[in-house]
Amino acid sequence: MKTLAALILLLAAVVLPSLPAQAHCDAVDGPVATAARKALDTKNVNLVLPYAPAEFERELTAAFEQALLVRNKGPEAKALADRYFMETTCACTGLARTQRTPA
Repeated sequence: MKTLAALILLLAAVVLPSLPAQAHCDAVDGPVATAARKALDTKNVNLVLPYAPAEFERELTAAFEQALLVRNKGPEAKALADRYFMETTCACTGLARTQRTPA
């Protein structure tokens, strides 16, 4: 039994550090992704801007406009555009978080 427990701990020590960390706010059901979907649905980019520093406003606005251009090209285009904007928004907020976090 002790050997099994030691093996599990060793395995966890090896595997867990290699898994990518993801903050809840970057998850598909997190506040950033939810705001991104709502921004697209209401055509209001201002709903996501509070989540990212001002330095990312131009990039987010450009991604937002690109997504809006193709969303009406069918359900597959809408899904792809939504995902693109959601991922761009989460990436910008994630980059901002890592820049503020000391190494």
